[in-house]
Amino acid sequence: MSLGNARDLLVHVLRSAYSGELAAGFAYAGHWRSVKVPAERERIREIEAEEWHHRDLVGGILQKLDAKPSGLRETLFRLMGQRSGRCAT
Repeated sequence: MSLGNARDLLVHVLRSAYSGELAAGFAYAGHWRSVKVPAERERIREIEAEEWHHRDLVGGILQKLDAKPSGLRETLFRLMGQRSGRCAT
């Protein structure tokens, strides 16, 4: 595998992870709102915060590679996460 191909593969994986964190963040945001047990609710809120933090980290790596998130993937994963979050309530 050439260095260019390795970079392209890494960017592809990072774009997928970045958008996946978006979907997960929205899904957890909807999920904690549906939970009644305070301790469970708080832990799910913490997990949501972790997802947004992970997204920031992956976004920083993409920037260092002079790459941007996939617009199409961002749209699709936003819709999936928001839909999932609504299903939890």
